[in-house]
Amino acid sequence: LSEKRDPRKMSKIVAAALLFASSALAQCNAGVERFAGECSCNSGFIGPACDDNAGALCNFPNAAPLRTEAVAELDALASGVSENTLNLRIKGFPATDRYFSRMDVNSDNENCRYPGPNAVKSFEPCTDIFDIGIPIPELINNCSFAVDPEGAFTTLTGDIIVAAVDQLGEFRGTPIVRETKSALSFSVSLPNTVAVNTSELQVFSEIEIMAAVVLQEFERSNDLVSIDLFTSVQFPYTLSPVNIVPPAGLEDYLTWEPMVPCVNTNGAPCEQNLAFNLVNLTAASICDFSGIYTINVTYYCQEVDDCPVEGAPVASIELDLNSGNICEGNVVINGELDGSLESYGNPEHDGEQKIIFTAGETVYMLLQLSSSIEIESIDLDVVVVVDGEEINISSNPQLYGYNEVELQPGNKAFYFVASYGDKVANPDLLFGLDEQQATPFYVTANVLVTYKTSFGRKREINQSSFSLSAQSILLH
Repeated sequence: LSEKRDPRKMSKIVAAALLFASSALAQCNAGVERFAGECSCNSGFIGPACDDNAGALCNFPNAAPLRTEAVAELDALASGVSENTLNLRIKGFPATDRYFSRMDVNSDNENCRYPGPNAVKSFEPCTDIFDIGIPIPELINNCSFAVDPEGAFTTLTGDIIVAAVDQLGEFRGTPIVRETKSALSFSVSLPNTVAVNTSELQVFSEIEIMAAVVLQEFERSNDLVSIDLFTSVQFPYTLSPVNIVPPAGLEDYLTWEPMVPCVNTNGAPCEQNLAFNLVNLTAASICDFSGIYTINVTYYCQEVDDCPVEGAPVASIELDLNSGNICEGNVVINGELDGSLESYGNPEHDGEQKIIFTAGETVYMLLQLSSSIEIESIDLDVVVVVDGEEINISSNPQLYGYNEVELQPGNKAFYFVASYGDKVANPDLLFGLDEQQATPFYVTANVLVTYKTSFGRKREINQSSFSLSAQSILLH
């Protein structure tokens, strides 16, 4: 303590002490008022007025005059993007009477900081927890992030700026206060495209395997890439993976877990998840895991009688994954797009689904999508398959009585007439006289989803495409 002190630095410390003394208003109890009445609470205290002593049973250390330490860290595992919102969890390391004079997500705008409307402080075992949830539009418009919309991802780059204030005691009657500042750099990558791949097989009747990537995540702290694949196959089948073939050079980093088989779904579809991982990529200086992943699966019958297949035939599902550069420190990459196609006997689509229709009857179809992305529009290309013949009914709507109906965002309906007669005389009919009395047919909707993102004055259009199918029967 006898070393020489720069008088300018000492005056700055004294000034900080006086500022602290004038700001510690009674209305904030154990905290300091900031931003016109909002309170920044001391370590262990929570609540709007900092009057809840959640850390009463914890022993907090005192800040040492000649030793500094880290005051906060970003919890990457508890942070991420969901429901169009960036969720950040910051752990504050407590000390006696410590409070944060700054905790800004790249800006001191009220939507981007603590205290503020998007921030909540809590207290878990002897640790201050700050949860900040900022909707993506607010993040772009208010928090001054750098935006790079090029390539497969739109990347938002910024800093979490924190400043902790500690009271160090008095030096010969002069209060001494230390302010420790730090910037935690991070970036968020939002996918510009979502690929959904499906594969169909023909065994006796048409067997349809539907699959979608529902999670793609990179955890920097564990150097771990996690991929979750959702699959659906109709009763009475179930799937089991044989192997996964990744892009060249990634074979030694791939691990995966067996799928849980369906035992007896009693007529309902068999829904399963396949999880696989890529480990230690960045440790091996591999910064991109994009490419085609081929998943070979066997399909066989659940524990039911009269199985229509023998043995365990093999089918393939191809995933087209795009990662961007994972060596740059992205928090999470997560995209979801899911859907269903159902048939009904009325335009209100109420009651139970209808799969058996009579000749000349109108077939009403309902398309429903579930997405973490705000959908702008849905375009359809609809094909009816009868005895292997594919008939595009949306390309000639007047001929087939085809019409589309716009519903609430994410839903769309269409209908057509199951025309029947002499196809020799009129080849444009869907069903002919020479066909069997009960004729199965398939309706396949090729879906193009369009959504828009806004970055300042720049407006970017993104699209995703996939197919959904439904089976029905015509009686005549």
